[in-house]
Amino acid sequence: MNRDLKTQVQNLVRIGIALSSERNIEVLLEMIVDESRGLTLADGGTLYVVSPAGKSLDWKILQSGTMGTRKGGISGEPIQLPPVPLSVEGQPNR
Repeated sequence: MNRDLKTQVQNLVRIGIALSSERNIEVLLEMIVDESRGLTLADGGTLYVVSPAGKSLDWKILQSGTMGTRKGGISGEPIQLPPVPLSVEGQPNR
C-alpha cells in the first residue's frame, strides 16, 4: 500500500470512529461537511436537508474557506438564505 493510500485509509478510519461515537445530529452533520472538505481538498461545502413537505431543499450548513464563511451547524452563524425549490420529480428547479 503506498503512503498516500495508507494515509487516506487511516483518515477514513479515524473519521468513521468519530462519526459513530457522535450522538448530536447537528455536530454530526457539521463533522461530515468538515471531513468531506478535508478529504476532497474542497474550499467549501454545503449541506441541504429536504423540507418536511418535500418541496424544497433547506440550507443546513454552508462553508467556504476563501470567503471565510461558516454558517449553520453548531459553530456557524444562522443561515439567512431562501430554500431551493424542488420540482415535482424532486430535482432542484433551475
